Amino acid sequence: MAMKSMEEANFRLKLANGYVQEAKRVFEASPSRACVGSCQLAVENACNAVIALFRPPVRAHDLSGLLLDLLTEKEFTQEEMAGIEKLADWARILGLEEHIFTDYGDELTHKSPWEVYKEEHARRVLGIGTWAVKIAEGIVQSR
Repeated sequence: MAMKSMEEANFRLKLANGYVQEAKRVFEASPSRACVGSCQLAVENACNAVIALFRPPVRAHDLSGLLLDLLTEKEFTQEEMAGIEKLADWARILGLEEHIFTDYGDELTHKSPWEVYKEEHARRVLGIGTWAVKIAEGIVQSR
């Protein structure tokens, strides 16, 4: 792997870690839209950290397709494959739709982002963001 790829992967991990730490602080203060928004960005950057090991990262909110493509193109351990599949699931769950809701709310029901998000959802998404970062760190460190 080229040094530039590892630098890019580590940069993405730094972003993912920053967003998940921010989400934890926000959740402690008040589970909210900001917590979910930061977790969405943490998952996005965790996915891009893995992608950066093999190709340039992409500015997209749902990176599930790119992650699944890697599984057919590259060799991975069973543990890495399971982690990448999990990241792909979470990228899909917290993809474009979640990103739109955190910024614009539910435009069909005219609920603002602050009305859309409840503590239970924020707690679940915080767990996803935390695990996504750990999985991506493990894959990057194994390379």
